[in-house]
Amino acid sequence: QMCIRDRYMGEVNAESLKDFGIDWVLLGHSERREIFQDTAEKILMKLDEAHKQNMNVLLCIPDRLDEKDFTKSWTLMEKKLEFVRDKNVDWKRIALVYEPVPGVAAKRAVTAETVNDACEKIRTWLQEKVEGGEEVRVLFAGAITETNCKLYLAQPHIDGFLLGKESLLPVFAQIVKITNDAKGDPDASPK
Repeated sequence: QMCIRDRYMGEVNAESLKDFGIDWVLLGHSERREIFQDTAEKILMKLDEAHKQNMNVLLCIPDRLDEKDFTKSWTLMEKKLEFVRDKNVDWKRIALVYEPVPGVAAKRAVTAETVNDACEKIRTWLQEKVEGGEEVRVLFAGAITETNCKLYLAQPHIDGFLLGKESLLPVFAQIVKITNDAKGDPDASPK
Protein backbone atom coordinates (compact mmCIF):
# COMPACT_ATOMS: atom_id res chain seq x y z
CA GLN A 1 0.00 0.00 0.00
CA MET A 2 3.00 2.25 0.24
CA CYS A 3 4.53 1.60 -3.19
CA ILE A 4 6.42 4.87 -3.38
CA ARG A 5 9.04 6.05 -5.85
CA ASP A 6 11.77 7.15 -3.45
CA ARG A 7 13.50 5.24 -0.68
CA TYR A 8 12.57 6.36 2.83
CA MET A 9 13.12 4.62 6.15
CA GLY A 10 10.10 2.45 6.94
CA GLU A 11 8.57 2.80 3.46
CA VAL A 12 8.66 0.34 0.59
CA ASN A 13 9.25 1.53 -2.94
CA ALA A 14 7.78 -0.10 -6.03
CA GLU A 15 11.17 -1.16 -7.38
CA SER A 16 11.88 -3.13 -4.18
CA LEU A 17 8.47 -4.76 -4.31
CA LYS A 18 9.13 -5.85 -7.88
CA ASP A 19 12.56 -7.18 -6.87
CA PHE A 20 10.78 -9.39 -4.32
CA GLY A 21 8.59 -10.79 -7.10
CA ILE A 22 5.44 -8.94 -6.06
CA ASP A 23 3.19 -8.27 -9.05
CA TRP A 24 0.19 -6.65 -7.31
CA VAL A 25 -0.14 -3.63 -5.04
CA LEU A 26 -3.16 -2.42 -3.09
CA LEU A 27 -3.86 1.30 -3.34
CA GLY A 28 -6.57 3.61 -2.05
CA HIS A 29 -7.73 1.49 0.88
CA SER A 30 -9.91 3.50 3.27
CA GLU A 31 -7.49 3.00 6.18
CA ARG A 32 -4.61 4.46 4.14
CA ARG A 33 -6.81 7.34 3.03
CA GLU A 34 -7.88 8.14 6.59
CA ILE A 35 -4.93 7.27 8.82
CA PHE A 36 -2.05 8.12 6.47
CA GLN A 37 -3.82 10.86 4.50
CA ASP A 38 -3.39 9.11 1.18
CA THR A 39 -4.95 11.74 -1.07
CA ALA A 40 -6.07 11.17 -4.63
CA GLU A 41 -2.81 12.75 -5.77
CA LYS A 42 -0.70 10.41 -3.61
CA ILE A 43 -2.65 7.40 -4.80
CA LEU A 44 -2.20 8.42 -8.42
CA MET A 45 1.55 8.89 -7.87
CA LYS A 46 1.75 5.39 -6.39
CA LEU A 47 -0.34 3.97 -9.23
CA ASP A 48 2.00 5.58 -11.76
CA GLU A 49 5.04 4.16 -9.95
CA ALA A 50 3.46 0.68 -9.87
CA HIS A 51 2.82 0.85 -13.61
CA LYS A 52 6.43 1.93 -14.25
CA GLN A 53 7.47 -1.31 -12.52
CA ASN A 54 4.94 -3.34 -14.61
CA MET A 55 2.91 -4.09 -11.50
CA ASN A 56 -0.84 -4.58 -11.31
CA VAL A 57 -3.01 -2.48 -9.00
CA LEU A 58 -5.97 -3.30 -6.79
CA LEU A 59 -7.56 0.14 -6.56
CA CYS A 60 -10.05 0.53 -3.70
CA ILE A 61 -13.12 2.69 -4.13
CA PRO A 62 -14.44 3.28 -0.60
CA ASP A 63 -18.14 3.75 0.11
CA ARG A 64 -18.67 5.43 3.49
CA LEU A 65 -22.22 4.05 3.81
CA ASP A 66 -23.14 7.30 5.57
CA GLU A 67 -25.90 8.14 3.12
CA LYS A 68 -29.16 6.22 3.06
CA ASP A 69 -29.47 7.07 -0.59
CA PHE A 70 -26.77 5.29 -2.62
CA THR A 71 -26.96 8.07 -5.23
CA LYS A 72 -25.16 10.46 -2.87
CA SER A 73 -22.49 7.88 -2.04
CA TRP A 74 -22.08 7.08 -5.72
CA THR A 75 -21.34 10.74 -6.47
CA LEU A 76 -18.35 10.62 -4.09
CA MET A 77 -17.18 7.27 -5.43
CA GLU A 78 -17.48 8.48 -9.01
CA LYS A 79 -15.24 11.46 -8.22
CA LYS A 80 -12.51 9.03 -7.16
CA LEU A 81 -12.95 7.08 -10.40
CA GLU A 82 -13.02 10.22 -12.56
CA PHE A 83 -9.80 11.48 -10.99
CA VAL A 84 -8.02 8.30 -12.05
CA ARG A 85 -9.71 8.15 -15.45
CA ASP A 86 -8.55 11.63 -16.35
CA LYS A 87 -4.92 10.57 -15.93
CA ASN A 88 -2.83 8.32 -18.13
CA VAL A 89 -3.28 4.93 -16.45
CA ASP A 90 -3.10 1.41 -17.83
CA TRP A 91 -6.57 0.02 -17.14
CA LYS A 92 -5.43 -3.45 -18.24
CA ARG A 93 -3.34 -3.55 -15.05
CA ILE A 94 -6.08 -2.40 -12.67
CA ALA A 95 -8.80 -4.23 -10.77
CA LEU A 96 -11.28 -2.02 -8.94
CA VAL A 97 -12.31 -2.94 -5.41
CA TYR A 98 -15.65 -1.81 -4.03
CA GLU A 99 -14.94 -1.21 -0.36
CA PRO A 100 -17.95 -0.50 1.85
CA VAL A 101 -16.66 1.07 5.05
CA PRO A 102 -19.03 0.26 7.89
CA GLY A 103 -18.88 2.51 10.90
CA VAL A 104 -20.98 4.25 13.45
CA ALA A 105 -22.44 6.46 10.71
CA ALA A 106 -23.47 3.54 8.49
CA LYS A 107 -27.01 4.02 7.24
CA ARG A 108 -27.11 1.23 4.66
CA ALA A 109 -26.77 -2.50 5.14
CA VAL A 110 -24.08 -4.41 3.27
CA THR A 111 -25.94 -7.28 1.67
CA ALA A 112 -24.95 -9.32 -1.37
CA GLU A 113 -27.60 -7.46 -3.33
CA THR A 114 -26.42 -3.98 -2.32
CA VAL A 115 -22.80 -4.92 -3.04
CA ASN A 116 -23.87 -6.25 -6.44
CA ASP A 117 -25.73 -3.00 -7.17
CA ALA A 118 -22.61 -0.97 -6.33
CA CYS A 119 -20.39 -3.25 -8.42
CA GLU A 120 -22.86 -2.96 -11.30
CA LYS A 121 -22.68 0.83 -11.05
CA ILE A 122 -18.88 0.67 -11.15
CA ARG A 123 -18.98 -1.77 -14.08
CA THR A 124 -21.39 0.47 -16.03
CA TRP A 125 -19.14 3.46 -15.37
CA LEU A 126 -16.15 1.47 -16.66
CA GLN A 127 -17.97 0.42 -19.83
CA GLU A 128 -19.11 3.97 -20.54
CA LYS A 129 -15.95 5.89 -19.60
CA VAL A 130 -12.91 3.64 -20.06
CA GLU A 131 -11.69 2.09 -23.27
CA GLY A 132 -11.60 -1.65 -22.58
CA GLY A 133 -13.49 -1.06 -19.32
CA GLU A 134 -15.52 -4.23 -19.76
CA GLU A 135 -12.32 -6.20 -19.10
CA VAL A 136 -11.59 -4.56 -15.73
CA ARG A 137 -12.45 -6.82 -12.80
CA VAL A 138 -14.66 -5.46 -10.04
CA LEU A 139 -13.99 -7.05 -6.64
CA PHE A 140 -15.62 -6.74 -3.24
CA ALA A 141 -13.71 -6.00 -0.03
CA GLY A 142 -15.81 -7.13 2.88
CA ALA A 143 -16.37 -9.73 5.56
CA ILE A 144 -16.24 -12.89 3.46
CA THR A 145 -16.56 -16.33 5.01
CA GLU A 146 -16.74 -19.83 3.61
CA THR A 147 -20.49 -19.73 4.26
CA ASN A 148 -21.37 -16.39 2.64
CA CYS A 149 -18.94 -16.28 -0.28
CA LYS A 150 -21.24 -18.35 -2.52
CA LEU A 151 -24.01 -15.84 -1.92
CA TYR A 152 -21.77 -13.00 -3.09
CA LEU A 153 -20.38 -14.99 -6.01
CA ALA A 154 -23.91 -15.73 -7.22
CA GLN A 155 -24.27 -12.01 -7.95
CA PRO A 156 -23.53 -11.20 -11.60
CA HIS A 157 -21.37 -8.11 -11.05
CA ILE A 158 -18.99 -9.36 -8.33
CA ASP A 159 -15.88 -10.87 -9.92
CA GLY A 160 -14.12 -11.88 -6.71
CA PHE A 161 -12.86 -10.62 -3.38
CA LEU A 162 -10.18 -8.65 -1.64
CA LEU A 163 -9.80 -10.47 1.65
CA GLY A 164 -8.46 -8.88 4.81
CA LYS A 165 -8.11 -10.85 8.03
CA GLU A 166 -9.67 -13.87 6.33
CA SER A 167 -6.47 -14.28 4.31
CA LEU A 168 -4.61 -15.00 7.56
CA LEU A 169 -7.02 -17.70 8.75
CA PRO A 170 -7.27 -21.38 7.82
CA VAL A 171 -10.61 -20.62 6.12
CA PHE A 172 -8.71 -18.74 3.39
CA ALA A 173 -8.03 -21.92 1.40
CA GLN A 174 -11.73 -22.82 1.48
CA ILE A 175 -12.75 -19.35 0.26
CA VAL A 176 -10.21 -19.54 -2.58
CA LYS A 177 -11.45 -22.98 -3.63
CA ILE A 178 -15.11 -21.95 -3.49
CA THR A 179 -14.34 -18.80 -5.49
CA ASN A 180 -12.34 -20.62 -8.16
CA ASP A 181 -14.97 -23.35 -8.44
CA ALA A 182 -17.75 -20.75 -8.80
CA LYS A 183 -15.81 -18.84 -11.46
CA GLY A 184 -15.10 -22.02 -13.40
CA ASP A 185 -11.35 -22.31 -12.89
CA PRO A 186 -10.46 -24.75 -10.09
CA ASP A 187 -6.73 -24.29 -10.75
CA ALA A 188 -6.69 -20.49 -10.80
CA SER A 189 -4.82 -18.40 -8.32
CA PRO A 190 -6.81 -16.37 -5.77
CA LYS A 191 -8.59 -13.34 -7.19
